[in-house]
Amino acid sequence: MEVYDYLRENSWFYHQYIPCVEFDQDGQLLPFSITGEEWGDFLCALFDEWYKSDITRVSIRLFDSILAYLVDGQRTICHMGLNCCQYFVVEYNGDIFPCDFFVQEDLRLGNILTHSWDQLAENKNYISFGSQKTQWNAACVECLYQDICAGDCLKHRLNPGDDPRTLSWLCSGWKQFYNHSLPYFKQIAEEIKRDRQQARSMPPSAFKGVGRNDPCPCGSGKKYKKCCLNRQEP
Repeated sequence: MEVYDYLRENSWFYHQYIPCVEFDQDGQLLPFSITGEEWGDFLCALFDEWYKSDITRVSIRLFDSILAYLVDGQRTICHMGLNCCQYFVVEYNGDIFPCDFFVQEDLRLGNILTHSWDQLAENKNYISFGSQKTQWNAACVECLYQDICAGDCLKHRLNPGDDPRTLSWLCSGWKQFYNHSLPYFKQIAEEIKRDRQQARSMPPSAFKGVGRNDPCPCGSGKKYKKCCLNRQEP
């Protein structure tokens, strides 16, 4: 947890961790890539360190997204989504692609100078690409964590082949992490729901004069702007 400690000690409290998995043209894993087991070990260690004292202090994008799903049913991170038609990548020359992990000529959708956003969104290649997300491996259908994992990112399923039903290269790591952490995430989610209910019962005067970056009066430990502000403003 050297990287996490360094970021935290230097007051960088908004983190995102992306697994490095790359294959060469022959489908061979490149030497700097991690395995599923390494990814699982890392996430479990990261969670344990965060859970000890940083739940309301350090924002880790993956952890925030898990809680958003458990509390609100929202899939706020793309690899947890059910379709990959979520955004476009615009290259320096205006070329459009469906994902920053799939900037490749056979997936070029058009160019911002010649195509409208509506045309791009209706592009058959874009729709076909996005629909692959739920073309899961048979093991995913039976998996306890399928609803929250959603088969993982296509980047980890379409390499080295082109079949979206390929099991994610990181599958074992995700299973290890969710088995380890999900009971605790569910507890945190219930606490968030209780905090929200408490906030709803607080009079408007309790929030008078509270700054956007001040601790929220409801006691959640979050900043006011990240917690009850949206429920107080019309």
